[in-house]
Amino acid sequence: MKIIRMPQFIFVISVLLLMTGCATPIKPAAMIPVSFVVQNKHDTSVQLRVEGGQDTDPMGTYQISGPNFQQAVADAIRTSGVFSHLKESGADYNLTISIISVNQPAFGMNAIVNMATQWKLTRIATSEIVSQELIIRSSVAGMGKAIIGSTRCRIATQGAAQENIKEGILRLSQLKL
Repeated sequence: MKIIRMPQFIFVISVLLLMTGCATPIKPAAMIPVSFVVQNKHDTSVQLRVEGGQDTDPMGTYQISGPNFQQAVADAIRTSGVFSHLKESGADYNLTISIISVNQPAFGMNAIVNMATQWKLTRIATSEIVSQELIIRSSVAGMGKAIIGSTRCRIATQGAAQENIKEGILRLSQLKL
C-alpha cells in the first residue's frame, strides 16, 4: 500500500480543481459583438424584453441568463445605433427576444456551441408584428483558444451569443420602418 503525503495530495487536488474550473455566469460585456453591420439606422425608439435563458450552476456548464443577455442586447442597440432611442416604456416598437436554446458539448477537443433565439419586433401603436426572425448561430473554441475544457466552453458560449446579437442587429437594420 502506497502512502500519499499530504503536500502531494493537496497539490494534486489543486491542479484538478484548476483544470475543471467552476462555471460563472456569462457577463453581458462578453456577449457584445466587437463590430456591427448596420444597413439602416431607424429614427425611432424601441423597448426591449428578453425571455428565457438560464442561470449558471457553479458546478455545471456556462449558461446565458435572460437579464445578462438583455443587457448585452441593450448595449449592442446603443452601440450600433440601429434605433435612435432605447426606452423602458413609451417606445415606438417593442423588441422581444426569446432564448430558445444554448446547446453545449459535454466534452471534446473543440467546444461547439449553438444558440437559437427568436427576435420579434412589434409596432406598439397598432400591435402589428413587423418582423419575426429565428436566429441560429454557432461558435467554436478549440485547443488554440484554451487548454482547459470549461474555458473553451465559456469562450464558445460567449462567441455564440455575440454572433447571435450581431445577426439580430443586422436583420433589424434591414427593415424599412
